[in-house]
Amino acid sequence: MRETFPDLWRAVHERYAKHAREARRVKLQAFAGEVHRAFVELRRQGIYPTARLVLAAIPQPQYRSLEMVADIIRPARNELSIESCEADLAQ
Repeated sequence: MRETFPDLWRAVHERYAKHAREARRVKLQAFAGEVHRAFVELRRQGIYPTARLVLAAIPQPQYRSLEMVADIIRPARNELSIESCEADLAQ
């Protein structure tokens, strides 16, 4: 198809790439919501929400990256005026 119909192939390829980016964005947005809920729940329980504890509080996380979780909870900490702990990823 690529060699026979290059314009059609390019259009299909661009459409698929756009769809894949949108699907990833939606999946990351859903994961960020799960992280935020776990973060708030840990805070409600009086537990300091480290990246490791937040990830452990999510029953079936879509991602397992501590760095990704830390990036998501950083704005929540700022929003709630919670001091950041440098050892978050080490715990």
